[in-house]
Amino acid sequence: MRLIEWPKSTLTSSGSWFNARRNLNRSSPSSGFNFDRTTVRDRDSISEGWYHYFRELNQPLHDPDDVHSSDTWEKHVSSELDSIVTNIKPDPEVRVLPETVDYIISTCPKRKAGGYDNLQYDHLINAKYVISPVLANIYTWMLRTGHVPDSIKCGVIITMHKGGNKRRDLPDNFRAITLTSVL
Repeated sequence: MRLIEWPKSTLTSSGSWFNARRNLNRSSPSSGFNFDRTTVRDRDSISEGWYHYFRELNQPLHDPDDVHSSDTWEKHVSSELDSIVTNIKPDPEVRVLPETVDYIISTCPKRKAGGYDNLQYDHLINAKYVISPVLANIYTWMLRTGHVPDSIKCGVIITMHKGGNKRRDLPDNFRAITLTSVL
């Protein structure tokens, strides 16, 4: 096997090209985030930037030619939803059985992240025989009254970088994950 000797200028130019390319794709933690072409670095500004980013991301585009984006369509959908919500009648006879809760807990995945309440599926799995009757009563009460506590409806949004060579200072290169209560 014969070794090939490259001229020193070739190694230097390709090495510098490699470093320049790597530095373009990589951002340091101190570089901040670019929200609407504005770089922010402090915690409050980053939180506010994520808030506006996700709020804008979830706003429907208003197209006057689209039938489904008109004001009349929005009023129609709102009235349909209002009629559905007002016609919901909780069933006073409904009952959630502890055996059902026990079975559902046993199908939960292990070693997953917990929510804002720090409960994890592993906690429920290990205590399912004790906690199943209590949870069955709570779920029965929720179905009979039609009320779900706000603490169960809350979630924490965590942004995770998509990976690869994507820039870390652009919000589009992050994926939002919501951690909710495992209950």
